[in-house]
Amino acid sequence: MRAPSSVEVFVDDQSFGPGAQIADVDPGTHTVRAGTASQSVNVAAGAITVVPLGGNTTPTTTTTTPTTTPTTTTTTPARPLAEMLGSAGESCRARSDCEPNLKCVDLVCIDENAPRHVTPKTTPVSTTEAKSFALAGVHGFVGISLRAGPGWLMTANGSGATTDTNLQGTFAFALRFGLFANRNELAIEIAPFTDLPYNTRPPTFTGPAFGAVATYGYYAPLYETPGVGVYWPVRFGAGVLAGAGNTDNRAYLQARMDFIGFALRFSRIMVDLDLPSFRYLFSTVSGQTYHLFAWRAGLNVALMF
Repeated sequence: MRAPSSVEVFVDDQSFGPGAQIADVDPGTHTVRAGTASQSVNVAAGAITVVPLGGNTTPTTTTTTPTTTPTTTTTTPARPLAEMLGSAGESCRARSDCEPNLKCVDLVCIDENAPRHVTPKTTPVSTTEAKSFALAGVHGFVGISLRAGPGWLMTANGSGATTDTNLQGTFAFALRFGLFANRNELAIEIAPFTDLPYNTRPPTFTGPAFGAVATYGYYAPLYETPGVGVYWPVRFGAGVLAGAGNTDNRAYLQARMDFIGFALRFSRIMVDLDLPSFRYLFSTVSGQTYHLFAWRAGLNVALMF
């Protein structure tokens, strides 16, 4: 509509203010009025009609053919409202989306004065360290034991005791297995007829015997790294020794104590040196008690897994 700037314009009795105005109306007939001037205008769909209300009284109609694909124009405001700005940690697309003291990094508003988080560098584990083994946790093991040393026998009955003052040789080969729980060792040691406790004094011992001992040990650390360790092992246990005719049909109970020695660990291999291991065995038959004492220095080798 075109009208003098001081005259208020109405379309269908709806005010659009003074002067020239643009009104968006539905297709059809509408009444346009400004002051005493009035026009009845028929508006087609998609048409733009100029209505002069003062001067030229002939309406001008321009028809616009809409395109098949509407074009959308997005207008980005120069600056969003303050209450719409993102605070620290909120999402953003540009710095203008964040509060004034923040900046947009990786689509997140952050404080540009805050210290940056630095991801600590990790040192790659070398092949040697990956294969190292610490004496920690629970680990099973298997191994062997070799021991030899002097011993002597004492026979006692109701009338007194007879002692063989000559030192005799003793020897044992045994299989060992069990587990480590940190520095604690639980083990079973079995000599499958390879224990010769006092074989030079017939008829008491005439051949190898079967021996079995259950032991508990603790490895006190002297020096320890994941790959190498030095320990002082303390061990004690109990078991049996028997060999049918080789032990004159006697079965002996035995006690074992290891207090002096040291152990070396190389990754998963443990080497024990007993200096020595003390054994005491006894058996009572027909009123007579046989006491056997032995000191055996020895070597244990075990593989942990």
